[in-house]
Amino acid sequence: MMEAATCYMNLSRGCFEDFEAYQNVMLSAQNISNAQKGQAFWQWIMRFPAALKHVLESKAFLRYLDWENMWIEEQNKKHRHNLKRVEDVLALCKERFPFPAAFQSIRIVLNPIKCDYSSDCHIKDDAFVFCLGAFREESVIHEFVHHAVHPAVEHRKDEILSDRIVNFDLDDSYYLDGGDAGKLNVFEEAMVRKLTDKILKGTVPANVDVFLDGEIRNLMKR
Repeated sequence: MMEAATCYMNLSRGCFEDFEAYQNVMLSAQNISNAQKGQAFWQWIMRFPAALKHVLESKAFLRYLDWENMWIEEQNKKHRHNLKRVEDVLALCKERFPFPAAFQSIRIVLNPIKCDYSSDCHIKDDAFVFCLGAFREESVIHEFVHHAVHPAVEHRKDEILSDRIVNFDLDDSYYLDGGDAGKLNVFEEAMVRKLTDKILKGTVPANVDVFLDGEIRNLMKR
């Protein structure tokens, strides 16, 4: 939530440019529990831009930024071939799966102080931005296909919420508050993981519904 906030800030002025837009995005996010969207968070996050501006202007951070720029150059060279592969895979996914028309460009932002196992995505203007601690093809593809699987899951939520669909062995945090939104979130995460595995193995389904039909049939057989 803090990382997403930076997409709505004017960092040079240390303030939000469109706090209402940021708040609307966070409140509508179904993978964030209601407890995390409480009033205490909004009161705290309002002070975040000014605190971040202070950090960005510090001499210690500027020294770190010099090192980070060199690190980024090394990463670009190291992952040049992998980046091309991801570009080709995502282009095929865009042909077969429905994605928001706003996705005009894709950016991969590596952050050496972000957890290696953490990846997040944000929509900034017309760009789809991936933020990762370390470059991993599966993480980029995973976050990308979420945006194709999510509307399909919403469209079939009554079917998914039926008792015929079993629980998945995922971290409890995916279940959010334990209600229907949490169950759908878990199902979406499980399907995105399975679809990502297929794509990485070179098997890209004709469309998301064909993929979900097969997975739901398999779940109902258990």
